[in-house]
This record gives sequence, structure tokens and C-alpha cells, in this order.
Amino acid sequence: MKMLKPLPPPKPGSRAPSSNPRNFEGVYTSETMPQFFNNSLPLTPAAQERQARDRQRMAEGKPTGGLAAICRPQPTFALGSDLFPGEVTQNDHQVIFLNEEHRTRLNVYLDREHPKGLAPSYFGDSVGRWEGDTLVIDTIGFNGRDDKISEKAHVIMRVRKIDNGQRLEIITTTEDPLIYTRPITDTAYSRWNPDVQMLEFQCEENLEGAMEGLDVSE
Repeated sequence: MKMLKPLPPPKPGSRAPSSNPRNFEGVYTSETMPQFFNNSLPLTPAAQERQARDRQRMAEGKPTGGLAAICRPQPTFALGSDLFPGEVTQNDHQVIFLNEEHRTRLNVYLDREHPKGLAPSYFGDSVGRWEGDTLVIDTIGFNGRDDKISEKAHVIMRVRKIDNGQRLEIITTTEDPLIYTRPITDTAYSRWNPDVQMLEFQCEENLEGAMEGLDVSE
């Protein structure tokens, strides 16, 4: 059983990250997380209404459960968190960002364009290219089942190593006319943490606990 407590920092003398600025492989924990639905974001009237409704339910003691409460996949634009790690694996054709929490993943294809007739999905379709030592990721094709992103969303992520490879900087720009009145940009940082191991995440085994007291209607 995994206890929910902050992950430890890297130990002194831990294995160093690759010196190749284009090699992101390894395990990371997030220092910052993207901010969704906060008061400063330029939400559309429909998104503002949904936010107000959710806050009213919270005030009434009826918090709303999102996709996480029913063990559904969630789109993610961060690598790891303070409680759960993330990992990057890659080759010449693909870079894969994996998160332990909710088993989220971002498969970034380096050798193709977005396919025609793309079937919508929770994580969308991601293609990437290198601009110098920065990986530029273009993602479309979301199914719109998450309340933070719609099927009209177009997301650009710019990922690069900083601090001698000890951290990843992830700059995410989201254009979503159903949620935001203009594109928004958010920056998150993930720290290299080779002492942490990715574990299984099986929220289905505790579904009742996850949904207790929540309104999980879709």
C-alpha cells in the first residue's frame, strides 16, 4: 500500500541525468503543477457558469468528483507531482511521458503528422519536433470529457532541460475556445529524481472510497 506523503528529494550522490540535452529519460517529481480554473484565467461564460456551479456544490457540502473520482483517464501537461512520480522513455521515433497517478501518458511521435480522421481520445494525439534542444509537442484530438479541456483544444508544450539536466521546464500553451477566451500559457517544473520508482496505480480497487461524498455525474 502506498501512503500519500510527499516524495523524498534525490539523495546526495544519486545518479546524474544524461549529459545529452535531448535525452529526457528518467524519473521525475513535479515542483509545480499547471493551474486550471483559477480566478485569473480568462474563462468563457459557459466555463464560468460551470465553475460557479461547482463552487456552489462545494459550499453546500456536495463536492463534485471529476474523472479521477470514477477512475477515468485525465489529460495531463505535467510530469509527476509532489506525491506521485513521472517517467520519460524515448527513442529516435517517440518520446513517452508517463505519470504514475491515474496512469496518464503522452505518446509523442517524432516521425509523423497528425493522422487524418483522428479518433478523439482522453489524451489526444501528440506529435513532436526538435527546435534546438527544446522538444515542441503539438496535441489535438481530445474527446472533451474532462472539464478542464474540450474537444476543440489545441495544446503546444515546449520541454527542455535546465540546471544541468536536474530539472525539466514544461511551458504549455492551451488554445481552447470552449473554455478560454484567449490562449493561456502555464509553466511547470519537474525535478530529476532517480531514487524514486514508478509503481502501479489501481484506483479501481478503491472506487467506493474515491467516490464517497462526491457527485460523480458526467
